[in-house]
Amino acid sequence: MKHKVRVVAMDLRGHGDSETSNDVDLSIETLSNDVFNVIDELYGSSTPALVLVGHSMGGAVAVHCAAKKRLHTLTGLIVLDVVEGTALASLAFMQSFLSSRPSSFPSVEKAIEWSVKGGSLRNIDSARVSVASTLKYNEQKQCYTWLTPLEKTETHWQGWYKGLSDLFLSSPVPKILILAGTERLDRALTIGQMQGKFQMVVLRNTGHAIQEDVPDELAKIVLNFIERNCITASGVKIPAVLRAAQLRPQE
Repeated sequence: MKHKVRVVAMDLRGHGDSETSNDVDLSIETLSNDVFNVIDELYGSSTPALVLVGHSMGGAVAVHCAAKKRLHTLTGLIVLDVVEGTALASLAFMQSFLSSRPSSFPSVEKAIEWSVKGGSLRNIDSARVSVASTLKYNEQKQCYTWLTPLEKTETHWQGWYKGLSDLFLSSPVPKILILAGTERLDRALTIGQMQGKFQMVVLRNTGHAIQEDVPDELAKIVLNFIERNCITASGVKIPAVLRAAQLRPQE
């Protein structure tokens, strides 16, 4: 994949190695502006064709960024396993889930073990890479705790997902929704999918963390999406046959 496209993987605030003056400000406006700022810093006025890819909350951020129409070179939108209806319904149980998970771990290895045994991740190799970035070491308690206190960000949760389906469907660029199960579709997306407004792929034998559970399969789907929609660094390349058809005068 690295030979065909450039991948820019940013740590959103409150995630990974990113540090800001307010890491619990996870409002959709702030997160979207962070994405715009990173793109501006990377490319300035020479931004190449962009395909936004986001998973779960990150998928919501990608959709909102596309909806704001500030990315004039945006040519594609890829959303991983997030649907408005399911996401909003799950918020009612989020605080309960957060309070039920361990608050600390004696080692990163124990956190990895918990993540895999608990079912949030299924790929042990991926977990060894990703889990550490969700933790921080507490010198006083001499243990690892969660990097971001998600329970303190509840005021922003509704904003991530409310109206998400309509925003996704209204995006004028080619788009694909990759899910871990068809039961996750809500009414708006079901109708939109029947009308051919977006491509949908359902992956079996994977959990919510699609990009971690089946990374190779996902990479192939992403590349296929880019090639299918003729996306290049300079934008969408219209095949010669289609160009000829467009130029042919109507009878």
